[in-house]
Amino acid sequence: MSDTATVTFRLDKNLKEQADRTLDEIGMNMTTALTVFIKTLVRQNRIPFDVIGDRFYDESNQQWLRESLTDARAGRGLVTKSMDELEAMAGD
Repeated sequence: MSDTATVTFRLDKNLKEQADRTLDEIGMNMTTALTVFIKTLVRQNRIPFDVIGDRFYDESNQQWLRESLTDARAGRGLVTKSMDELEAMAGD
């Protein structure tokens, strides 16, 4: 009997095609890449790369956006020059 197991998962077709092309460029197939990932996961006892969400939703960015919106509504920090005036300033 074989010492291998079959793992099946669903993946967006376009994403799989992109991954296949990328892996082909580095001389790997999906099975090899996933085996490397799993072996590294087990060896390091962690996901072997940083998993980072969309920084747009970070609390510090959201706070900056709220403050900017408050300033804009109060008329602070707005550009009041025309494009012609800004381009003329850039030429100075």
